[in-house]
Amino acid sequence: MTDDAAAREALAVAVALMRAPAEDRVRLAAARTVMEYTRTRPTQKTAIALTAAEALLDAVLAGDEA
Repeated sequence: MTDDAAAREALAVAVALMRAPAEDRVRLAAARTVMEYTRTRPTQKTAIALTAAEALLDAVLAGDEA
């Protein structure tokens, strides 16, 4: 079995658990697993941190020129 096939099978099992009549804890854990491996993480916080760092460097450089 290839890695891709194993990943698809694991995802199918997680979706089946998510939809099965089971404890909420089990269903939520399966849903979290599905979302974790099928959705991209937001990059907004990284972009904000980069902007703040660039502003700090610009201020340092401007202070050295004065």
